[in-house]
Amino acid sequence: MYTKTLTNYTICKEFTIKRAIIFNENDVSYLYNTLNGRGLFLKESLLKKLLNGKVDENFLFLMIQRGIFETNDNIIDLHDSKPTFFLINLTDSCNLRCMYCFRDVHIKESVNINSNELKKICQKIIEYCKNHKVNRIFVQPWGGEPLISYEKIIEIDDIFRQTDLEYQIVLSTNATLVTSEVARALFHRKVHVGISLDGNEELQNLQRPFKNRETNSFQEVCKGIQNLRDAGYGDIGVICTITKINIDRIEDILNVFINEIKLHTVKLNLVKTNPFSPESEYIAVSDTDKINRFYDVLIDTIINTNRRGYNFFERNLCDKIVNLFGNNTGNICVSRGCLGGDKMIAVNRQGDIFPCDLVDVEKVKIGNLFSDFTVPDMIEQSKKENPFFQSNVMEICNECPWKIYCEGGCSASVIYNGEKGQCVDHLECRINQILYPKLLSLALKNPEAIWYLTNKKIKIL
Repeated sequence: MYTKTLTNYTICKEFTIKRAIIFNENDVSYLYNTLNGRGLFLKESLLKKLLNGKVDENFLFLMIQRGIFETNDNIIDLHDSKPTFFLINLTDSCNLRCMYCFRDVHIKESVNINSNELKKICQKIIEYCKNHKVNRIFVQPWGGEPLISYEKIIEIDDIFRQTDLEYQIVLSTNATLVTSEVARALFHRKVHVGISLDGNEELQNLQRPFKNRETNSFQEVCKGIQNLRDAGYGDIGVICTITKINIDRIEDILNVFINEIKLHTVKLNLVKTNPFSPESEYIAVSDTDKINRFYDVLIDTIINTNRRGYNFFERNLCDKIVNLFGNNTGNICVSRGCLGGDKMIAVNRQGDIFPCDLVDVEKVKIGNLFSDFTVPDMIEQSKKENPFFQSNVMEICNECPWKIYCEGGCSASVIYNGEKGQCVDHLECRINQILYPKLLSLALKNPEAIWYLTNKKIKIL
């Protein structure tokens, strides 16, 4: 794929492209503004007119409309300290022992939230929403395995049902505790359910075993998925963690997900290291060739599966394509840098507030929900000294065309690995350097693929 960089390129007297890259395949190009992440597809004839400064008013208007002349000064600030996503820690217990677990639930004493604590937390969230005119929120029961405190999920729904808030309960579970009764109740209450599953039976039992190592984790998860389907869930999303152990088995994983379990949506997350899992340092993926092949197989499988008439997509790919071609700002983690603490907060049973469920550690605590200060004020004050809110951007990032989406990557990963001299999420950086050019090249050569990869959200004509 041919690329050409434009810096302070004057189109006509009034308009200059501050910084952009032209990606070209054959006779089609994509003009990408690296400062705001906006772009425009161009045929060869239009590109020549552009580079020669011979553009008519209609084309000039289109460039203005698509934001080609805008700089990052024009971008809406999403770091406005106004959370709409709330995680509530129900339990520190879990019945699995996952190799890469980010939480120290296997170290600390297991304690479950009680009804009085939960009610007070929910009331504080409702009070915050009323005072700050927040009408639509997401609430995620958090653990450990949240279904260990299943009855508290029901209590959360009962509390929010009494308000005029538009709310969605989002449950991420290992599914081993999803009985027929639990599945019916969750469906009746319109709880969105996501399942953690790391591949076929061999890989799941290796990476996500039961604590007793005797019960078959894969079989129990599949039972839970079937119970959810029997209860009425038509489309169940799965989160699969990719490690050195299973990255070379991506064909096997996708075969099980598509042809055996009959999934339509998955999210494949490459594992990152953390201090609570000694294994994570040895199973974290870093090899560029493996990551490159992983995405090639994933993309080809999605395209071929959809061409056969079976709808299937991967959420991370979808979100990053929407970043490119749809000006997405909705993903808290990968659309405009880490928005933890601004759009999302996690609350434990004591009311302590953290910017992300992956870093419930004292040094990044924002404050307490029951203090005399408002949530936005606590976040703003915390930004002055809390290491979580320090910029992850290194000087080299300023030359990266994907900086607008990444902004240094996952702040939780940076916090956990900062002692090793890192101040940027190097894995996310490597993924972006591989994936965004790959997606752009695909869009230029095979625009039909984008339709499939985005679950028919974006169609390139």
